Amino acid sequence: MALSVQLFWLVLVLFFPALTQWGEQRYRPLRWVGAMTLCYLLGLILGNLPLMPIPTELLSTLSEVSVSLAIPAMLFTAHPRQLLSNSRPALLAFGCASLAACMATSSAYFWLGHLIEQPAVTSGMLASVYIGGTPNMGAVGIALGVEDELFLVLNSADIVLSGLYFGFLLTIGPRFLGWLFPRKREAKETVAPQNPLWTTQQKASPAHVGLTLLYALLLLGAAAGLCLLLFGSLVVPVFILLLTVFSLALAGTPPIRRLKGTYGTAYYLLLMFAISVGSLANFNKLLSLTGSVLPFAAFIICSTLVLHYLFCRLAGLGRDISMIASTAGVFGPPFIGPVAERLKRPDLILTGILLGMLGYALGNFAGIGLARLLALF
Repeated sequence: MALSVQLFWLVLVLFFPALTQWGEQRYRPLRWVGAMTLCYLLGLILGNLPLMPIPTELLSTLSEVSVSLAIPAMLFTAHPRQLLSNSRPALLAFGCASLAACMATSSAYFWLGHLIEQPAVTSGMLASVYIGGTPNMGAVGIALGVEDELFLVLNSADIVLSGLYFGFLLTIGPRFLGWLFPRKREAKETVAPQNPLWTTQQKASPAHVGLTLLYALLLLGAAAGLCLLLFGSLVVPVFILLLTVFSLALAGTPPIRRLKGTYGTAYYLLLMFAISVGSLANFNKLLSLTGSVLPFAAFIICSTLVLHYLFCRLAGLGRDISMIASTAGVFGPPFIGPVAERLKRPDLILTGILLGMLGYALGNFAGIGLARLLALF
């Protein structure tokens, strides 16, 4: 492959995310579409142009490196003590969301698994995305060695289905769920000073970005080294889980807590991942997979939501904390604000962000573990 072609793709993957974020801040239509979707679409379109050369090895490396670096950078925003010491109702509600996701994906595997290829892997990836979010699905996909087309199909299905759910939350959701939950006044959470560590808009100096990447690289090296020491080779699922554990262990240390913009750095890495994996997807294969995967994913998200709200109702939890916990699991921290605003509960924003961070931490374990377990049946 010509050096100029590889250089073109390298520059595109490294710098196009900056252009999408710039446009997202200035133009309302781009905000609705989202930087992540734009990056996927660009990669998918360029990667399927008839005369466009694709440096497969380079793009595969970029996708694996970017999502691996994003895991520590993302988890650096999660203070373990904050995650574990939050209010009991919030943790119980998130436990209901996680249990619902695992039960829904397991049910889909046994009832509908015969309709799709790799049902155990697909179930594990969808469990991870409804406990933690898209970053978890990417990490679990790499850990399980799935093809890029399957990841892109699952992510596309998730964008469509979760987009419909988000619209529900912001429109008729509160009134509809108000019929399910008893009318009682939910206790207000203590409003802590707003911590913007999770936002993609927080300004970070180049030095802080560099330190974030340096710490992430060191953790990658430590996880890979321990994996090689224990198994004699890089066992990818074990590597991803070790990386998650090491990242959480380091997240509470003073040097990490002083860093600014760690979540923004992680988000940028995920945009790079989106371009890379989109460009590697074969459009014809993508279309052939979508027909069977979309109903499978629709069954899972619908079952997850029904079970979650049913469990929360049986546990005596209120409507608001149940909706915030569901938002944290399905979407992650960036979507907490709009839902809390719709509920007129700004006091739940910090709680929701912390639950989203907890989802990021648990998603990899749940996705990989469930995929391995279901494959035994």
